[in-house]
Amino acid sequence: MNFDFDVVVIGSGPAGGIAAFHTATAGLKTALFEKEMLPRRKVCAGGVVRRAINLLPEDFSYPVESTCDTLELRMHNPETTFQESRDGLITMVSRVDFDYALTKHAEKHGAEIHDGTAVKSVTPFDDYVKIDTETRSYTTRYLILAEGANARISNKFWKDDRLLVTALESEVFLPEEKLREFKGVARFDFDIITSGYAWIFPKKDHINIGLGAFPQGKKTNINKVFDEYKAMNGITDAYEEKNRRGYIIPITPRKESYMKQRMLLVGDAAGFADPITAEGFTYAFKSGIEAAKAIVNGSDPSEVSKLYHEGIDLEVTQELNAVTKLSKPFYFSKRLRGVLFRRYGARMCKGMVDLLEGKRSYVGALNKHSFIARLIRSIKV
Repeated sequence: MNFDFDVVVIGSGPAGGIAAFHTATAGLKTALFEKEMLPRRKVCAGGVVRRAINLLPEDFSYPVESTCDTLELRMHNPETTFQESRDGLITMVSRVDFDYALTKHAEKHGAEIHDGTAVKSVTPFDDYVKIDTETRSYTTRYLILAEGANARISNKFWKDDRLLVTALESEVFLPEEKLREFKGVARFDFDIITSGYAWIFPKKDHINIGLGAFPQGKKTNINKVFDEYKAMNGITDAYEEKNRRGYIIPITPRKESYMKQRMLLVGDAAGFADPITAEGFTYAFKSGIEAAKAIVNGSDPSEVSKLYHEGIDLEVTQELNAVTKLSKPFYFSKRLRGVLFRRYGARMCKGMVDLLEGKRSYVGALNKHSFIARLIRSIKV
């Protein structure tokens, strides 16, 4: 049987774009399906950390909003505010421009881009997967599901046991003198909300300000907390705010296998995001690359599955399982969070920067500090 494609990717985010690039570059007939017309808006803070930048193709160029050399972790008093600086630590991008550039890069290397094409259903068979759109059906040897957090199709084949964080963010446009207060610093606040975090990321002519709230018994008025956070930082209604939107961030991996019946899960659809910083670029790129490599090198679905799970084991699934444990004191125990900041704040900030650069891993951090690891594992949430 002749198939329309060797690989179809659903979703034009970082995981889908980089997967399509790698399969097309390897000579596989590749199509990327995106339900919206490109370029499309994507709600996201847009901070690409150094370890993620290192995974991008060497010949890939993209527009940069700004660069942050400093990470700041704070709990809003002088004793628990910490900074660590490294050159080029976090590159700030617009997701509209970045995702589109990556998709066009995949197209340049041979991938077919089908934007404005909503996939209505997917049917896996032993030898191929059938994809139905509004206009016609397609067949492919393998399907990469890079749908993002909502994961409509993925959830039909996998149990959705990811922990989903509710996030709210907006863009606030500031005059140059006010923007200078935030320039060059990627900031995270851990006491703005009982179980969650807030952030401020400086861009070219505005800041991206956001808030993430973990599920908990007591319901939180996230818009009210968001407005209070703005006011706390001197961001009044006099400054123009645009695109305030809510979304979800999956911060724990699914527990099932990440490949079923010639279908592979990558990025947010798989639950691959850092539960402390909500950073997902690293794991989106890594899972997209490994899915592509597994399809290119595997002789059959069984081998593809084996190669994919081996490829993401150490740097994705083991890392995220470890950081899920590390995230507990930040988000579910205010008292312990305060103790850790007062006693280990400077070391945590330096360690986080090492992580964002790719010089250290969460697994290594837990193995090195066995007492802290035991303390964290003892927390009941």
